[in-house]
Amino acid sequence: DMPLDQQVVLLRVLQDKMVTRIGDSKNIPVDVRIICASNKDLLEEVENGNFRQDLYYRLNVICITIPPLRDRKDDIALLMQHYLMKLGVAPIIMERIMNPAVMHCLARYNWP
Repeated sequence: DMPLDQQVVLLRVLQDKMVTRIGDSKNIPVDVRIICASNKDLLEEVENGNFRQDLYYRLNVICITIPPLRDRKDDIALLMQHYLMKLGVAPIIMERIMNPAVMHCLARYNWP
């Protein structure tokens, strides 16, 4: 939900590769890469006039779409194991946590 006036500023930075600090008049050269994410369909936002088309095409060089977890139920166990390991949970405790009843509940959950 970036206002259109801020979209213009971002587009100008991407095109000119220059930024100006607030309260300053001197342009500063920048060499940046932008990684951005949205939970909205930006092409639809462009069509509705909520997102600038020129900024959309400038940002949409590589698009990675990750389906929601509800469409990737097979990933639940892998993700759970990954985060339990990251938290430092001992393997014996992990086995207790990831029991069939818990996994069944997680698979049936209505994930967003």
